[in-house]
Amino acid sequence: MMTERTPTQQDTGSRASLRSRSLSEPLLKALFTLTFTLTFTLTLNSVGVAKTVELSELREEARVAYKKKQFKRAQQLMTRAVQAHPTSSNDYLMLARSAYANHDHARATVAYKLYFELSRNPEKRAQSEFASVKEKVKGKRAARYEAGSLERVKHVEGLAKRGELKGKGGALAQLNRVKRERLFHPRLKRAYKAVREALNQRHEALLGRWWGGEPRVSRAELIELSGLWATWGEGLGGSEEEAVRQRSLLQALIDLDERPEEAYKRLTEDPQALNGSPEARYALLVALFKTTRHKEALALTRALITQAPQERVTRLRLIEAELLSALSQTPSVADRPESLEASELMGLVELLSQP
Repeated sequence: MMTERTPTQQDTGSRASLRSRSLSEPLLKALFTLTFTLTFTLTLNSVGVAKTVELSELREEARVAYKKKQFKRAQQLMTRAVQAHPTSSNDYLMLARSAYANHDHARATVAYKLYFELSRNPEKRAQSEFASVKEKVKGKRAARYEAGSLERVKHVEGLAKRGELKGKGGALAQLNRVKRERLFHPRLKRAYKAVREALNQRHEALLGRWWGGEPRVSRAELIELSGLWATWGEGLGGSEEEAVRQRSLLQALIDLDERPEEAYKRLTEDPQALNGSPEARYALLVALFKTTRHKEALALTRALITQAPQERVTRLRLIEAELLSALSQTPSVADRPESLEASELMGLVELLSQP
């Protein structure tokens, strides 16, 4: 639990309206330089599992469809299941049986083969089924399908590792094509991991520049990255929850320059979406400053001082001194946006300051 400094007469009171002069250039520089060395820690879900796809529901729907002899439907559902969770041997077995019953012998052959590669204790019945379906496959069709699937998945992985994410030829668009064309392979798990890592690296680099690096981050860059997160969260192997959190913060940064009040609302009205994000606490500090909520900015600064690494404490102390100076020269009542109650603010500070 953080320790709270006893407020002085200069900064006491709740919901008091304040009018402030513009803060000094050193304070602005301190706010942005403060977080240049920020360590980005992103809470990730299990690699390769898309939360937008409920696997249990897909499996149950496929089981029901298979029982009703709706084999095409069952195959479609199980293809989605193995794309979402590429290393489940039982899912490949159910896909193989659905494809076999649907007379899609090439895909059935590949699915059986992958089942045997992944399963530690394969069913004896599956052995005979595999032998039977192989007899029905003409020429090297199954081998070509398997090789083609692997090649396409490796291509996505390579694009991601090179940081090529956007555009029709980028990793996200190519991953979408893999899924639309009903391709599957256990290597998809590695492709998902590579795409996520590339997104996180771009996110870190962009946010690092925003906090004080060069060249300055443009609005277009923030919007583009937000769009990439949206695509990733829409069933391509990413987490919808992760994408929402990252996009919410990016939108707050987009709003800070021209619509700081909107940024403030975004950061305070849905703090759960930003929970665990170290960037959010500093974005909130800038939002408080830009909307002249200097008393709240002071409270947040002091809260961060209790938790910040030593190399940041000096700059936070500078910000604290500048805010106290501004408040000492500010009338106690004026027209300005309504503030949070002191207790509400401290609760928000604690939430956004959690590791």
